[in-house]
Amino acid sequence: MKRIISMVIAVAVLISIAVPVAVNAASQVSNVRQTSANQKYVGVAWDTVLGASKYMLQISENEYDGYIVDSESSSSSRTIYNLSPGKTYYVKVTAYINGDYDMSTTSTLIKVCTAPDKVQNFRQTNATTSSVTLAWTAATGATSYAIYGRSNSQDYPLGTTTGTTFTIKGLSNKNSFPYDIYIRPIRKEGDFEAGGDLSYYNYAGIYGGNIKLVPKKSATPKLTNVFDSIGVVYFDTPGVSFEKGTQTSIYKADKKSAYISGAGYRFEGLKKGQFYKARRRYYTTVGDKNSTKYGAWSDYTYFTLGCKAINAKASKKSLNVSWSKVKGGNVKYDIYVSKSKDTNKKKFKSNVKGTSIKVTKFGKKKLSRRTSYYVYVQPKIKVGKKTYKSPMASYVYLSTK
Repeated sequence: MKRIISMVIAVAVLISIAVPVAVNAASQVSNVRQTSANQKYVGVAWDTVLGASKYMLQISENEYDGYIVDSESSSSSRTIYNLSPGKTYYVKVTAYINGDYDMSTTSTLIKVCTAPDKVQNFRQTNATTSSVTLAWTAATGATSYAIYGRSNSQDYPLGTTTGTTFTIKGLSNKNSFPYDIYIRPIRKEGDFEAGGDLSYYNYAGIYGGNIKLVPKKSATPKLTNVFDSIGVVYFDTPGVSFEKGTQTSIYKADKKSAYISGAGYRFEGLKKGQFYKARRRYYTTVGDKNSTKYGAWSDYTYFTLGCKAINAKASKKSLNVSWSKVKGGNVKYDIYVSKSKDTNKKKFKSNVKGTSIKVTKFGKKKLSRRTSYYVYVQPKIKVGKKTYKSPMASYVYLSTK
């Protein structure tokens, strides 16, 4: 029995000597990832490998060859310097196990990238009343661009694009938009975006800043003074500062071509006996080429300097008044009577089609004998469904017999 047991033990010892004990191989370097970048370097990190004493990082511009050893160290992160802006590189990491370089631990290749150079020639190229279009020269290596507005040290993301133009929409002529516009070039590999340095376009608000919107529609111009004897009129000044200027055009009321056009508020060369219409628009210069952009025309204002001539003959209790026709379209006349100039006018008759009338009353009372009266002829013009009364009326002064 003892002999059998001894034989079994001997066999077991022989088996244990003949069969080697398995040793776990080192694992592959994993989770290699990009952590930072600028135009000249990239940061890389990875998970540590059990038993690794140090790591070798290799980098190449080509996926299949040309790898050079960047460095060896025990750290599980590395910054690689002396790279070119806006480029993609290939990186792999191998661990040293028990002091030996172990190819079985070499990581899967990953792509890393440097940030592109700063955007150049950032500028405005176009505008509408509610948008501005920006353009720039493509940054080498950029895959996209991020645009921001900045006000009071706070950034407002406005959008991204892969092209070299971008339109900011939803603006207004009110000073309520970020004061500066910034652009950042980006190169992306995988989930990592390498952002370049910011370029900016000074905004300084809609009012007088570098960025301009096309002006809004102007208010209708208003006559402030009429000097009928010399053919001069004055319009109100708009009193705004964000436009470069105004353009006012005066037309004969029934014509499409401008009779007079200019940038000021004083206009001369007008004549009695003609209805005119005037409108205004703002303009500004936009973009790197300073192209002139006009806002929408205002509505028309209609006016006349009065009749060329007005005459009257007196009788005991009436005044026979005649006047020269005012041209320009569907013109009629309202007749007023007063005993004092420009005050206490009382309407005698409306919508007179002809150019003469017999005035017999002052208000509800008949004209008195040997009494002086002012008779006013005020032209008005109908355009479409709307009637415009001229601010200027012609008058005659005489007495009944």
